[in-house]
Amino acid sequence: MEKKKSFAQGINFYKLVWIFVVCSVLGYLLEMGWCYLYHGFFESRKSLIYGPFTIIYGLGAVCIVLLIQLFQKQGSLTIFGVTAAFSIVFEYACSFLQEKVFGTVSWNYGDSIFSVGGRANWLFALAWGALAIVVMKVVLPAMNRMIERIPNRIGLILTWVMIIGMSVNMFLSASAVYRQNERRLGLEPNNQYEIFLDERYPDERLNEIYVNMRPAGTPLIRDENGRVVK
Repeated sequence: MEKKKSFAQGINFYKLVWIFVVCSVLGYLLEMGWCYLYHGFFESRKSLIYGPFTIIYGLGAVCIVLLIQLFQKQGSLTIFGVTAAFSIVFEYACSFLQEKVFGTVSWNYGDSIFSVGGRANWLFALAWGALAIVVMKVVLPAMNRMIERIPNRIGLILTWVMIIGMSVNMFLSASAVYRQNERRLGLEPNNQYEIFLDERYPDERLNEIYVNMRPAGTPLIRDENGRVVK
């Protein structure tokens, strides 16, 4: 009897949604672990108000998987180079858009000799290039097997629950951060939704969630214990 095709067969829309969500969680855990190793304590590194998600990793993972599909026949060295170059453009673009849309920055590599305009870093780009090889040879095949084992009906329902949940979460998070920047500029709320954002997501709460985020042009300052000073 012919095996029924998975809802996430190959690299389709549903598979990419799962990769986005899973890698957003893995990115959050990676950032938290790096913070603990570097500073000796845990510090919030998530990018959404609700849940353990750092979506720049999820978006990056989706792009890397698509790049692998395009260039995998050309070998590991090509994957390494293309991914490293892409990561520079991707990280630079994310930093630029965050500053222009929300008036904030969350990282700056200005003190590093590997910096690209303070927004991206060649050292991390090379690490992403190496990671892409691992993803191509180990991680993606394993994820494919695990995701495609999920029964179709359950998989489709879970996927759409994640799409709706993540969409609401991203909209709320973006709205709250955008409104925070308006408050810094002295702008009063114009409607009930903005009043809701001011009451539900005041600066104190957002500062706890987005510890490293600060107004553009403002340096990140840490105290003698390494904790961010707001």
